[in-house]
Amino acid sequence: FVSILAALALVGAAGCSSDDSSGGSAGGGDETTTTALTTTTEAVLPTVLVTNDDGVGAEGIDALVNALVDRGDVEVVVVAPLENQSGSGGKTTGGELVVTDAETISGHPAKAVDGFPADTVVWALGEGGIEPDLVISGINDGQNIGPLVDISGTVGAARQAAQMGVPA
Repeated sequence: FVSILAALALVGAAGCSSDDSSGGSAGGGDETTTTALTTTTEAVLPTVLVTNDDGVGAEGIDALVNALVDRGDVEVVVVAPLENQSGSGGKTTGGELVVTDAETISGHPAKAVDGFPADTVVWALGEGGIEPDLVISGINDGQNIGPLVDISGTVGAARQAAQMGVPA
């Protein structure tokens, strides 16, 4: 869309030129001015919200965040449980959540929610004001297969995002 506007601006500017080789103005003294449409596009990267159930200090979330940051084509925002909440499924906390500034193991800025994995998504999309294009929950320490899927906090966070309208 922006390239179409830029092309239209160039075509329009070329058609409005009044310059002649004699240096005078065309049309008996009437001056014609040229106005060019200038568009600047600032690359807006898609935002990926990263969470987990193993806690903000877990190795898995750090590996995931680093892999996403290394891509260079997404903005990474981390909101994860303050502590390990494995096995909490889709539980949420009734009442106010306590959220503190934190970092992943390698120092990526994060928010730590004193609550369940689903709480991290609820807070991020609500009070946190984060508008992610995608939520990724993991990398999990352990397997989430078969009957364990329903008690997985990792899966619970992803399900919460999907219920709130964000792909996960």
